[in-house]
Amino acid sequence: MKSREQLSPHAKAPEKLTRRIGFDGKMKLYNSRGLLDPSSYTDHILASLKNNPELDVSRADGKIIEEYLNQQSPEYRAELQKLIENAPPLSPTTELSIAIPAYREGKNIYNTLSWYATMPNHSEFEVVILENHPNTVARDDTAANITRFQKEHPDVHVIHLYKTFEEKHIGGVRKYLTDAILERKRASGRDDSILIASNDADLEGINPRYAKILIEKFESDPNIDAIRGGTDHSIESFTHFPLMHATIRFLNYFRMIQRRMQGGPMLNGRNSAMRSGIYAAIGGYNEHALVGEDIEIGKLILHGRKNKPNCMRYVHNAWIHSNARREIESLLSGVPIIHRYQGFVSNENVYDFAKEKLASENRDFSPEQFALEIQAIYTHYKGRTVGSGGWLANEVFEEAFDRAMRFMSIRYHTKNDVVVIDDMSKLVADLERYAERNERAA
Repeated sequence: MKSREQLSPHAKAPEKLTRRIGFDGKMKLYNSRGLLDPSSYTDHILASLKNNPELDVSRADGKIIEEYLNQQSPEYRAELQKLIENAPPLSPTTELSIAIPAYREGKNIYNTLSWYATMPNHSEFEVVILENHPNTVARDDTAANITRFQKEHPDVHVIHLYKTFEEKHIGGVRKYLTDAILERKRASGRDDSILIASNDADLEGINPRYAKILIEKFESDPNIDAIRGGTDHSIESFTHFPLMHATIRFLNYFRMIQRRMQGGPMLNGRNSAMRSGIYAAIGGYNEHALVGEDIEIGKLILHGRKNKPNCMRYVHNAWIHSNARREIESLLSGVPIIHRYQGFVSNENVYDFAKEKLASENRDFSPEQFALEIQAIYTHYKGRTVGSGGWLANEVFEEAFDRAMRFMSIRYHTKNDVVVIDDMSKLVADLERYAERNERAA
């Protein structure tokens, strides 16, 4: 077998790591994005899972949740108690808690909640919103819109939490939110496992059976720890932005093939769900994460389970449609879509990006820009292959990229890691037909 050096003679120098103390009081290694170094995964996981990777959390999990919460610092536990002091207790009929962080989401939150109202099994799920913002940013009208929805839809269980932060770390926000759900579960005296879904506050569509599908899927197989649901964008946004449409479709094909070849999905903050017990067992969210906290928690589950097959599943029917503002903002800024979350962290303007912007920012498809998007995707994932010192098998990357290009009817070749597109005429024709069909329908 070749050594890592032989496989990757031009690999980048290792990123400089920093040591920080987490809310659990443990010293761990983090990279520049605040993500745990893999060498710290074991330290993040609870002793009960480390000692027993087959730990069953599918039915009862009160003990492991107590172990997790007791591991947190007294100061942090006090903050959690204050966060939930005015929240109603967890209902005895709630099987799914949908966790939504909301930062400057006054424009979107009412519409998002309205989609959950379309689901018929209101007694089986709740929506827990953590309205949050840094101390340096003024509060918007998110709270008023949540209150308006609660008055108009009292049958939908909506819990509104509020907290300000000194620094904006999505990992910390998701940790407070999810841990608050566990504190409410513990206080209710419920020992049975519940499901915790991670959604965003800019929903534009959802399968009305979303909650029911997740509940039934987890109930049918106790070996499932987490599920990633399907995500997409609206027909309107794809029609107005064919470049985004083509790029997202390519990414979806690529990741679908990668999942099938490697045996499991990566989790996604827009649409994932996990058992409350496994969340506790792997040590919860990493509070220092600036981006990628959703992917990281999936990696922690796999690490704790010793890469057990099928502990994480992809369920397409548990689908949502999310606001395309991140992708559109990237296009309008000249940033490849594959890098959209890096800009999203620092660009506050994206939170003011209204849906109406779609109508005024119509963009024709540019083959030259699409070629740049494809090249950015190729470079991004090539840099994550084993041959470049990463985690993605070289043969999986090559096969997934090639098949995705063929799915898109693109003829191409590569030379020195440069993707040269020879013909994309069929793709262009397909995009034109898509736009014409949907504009007629509108």
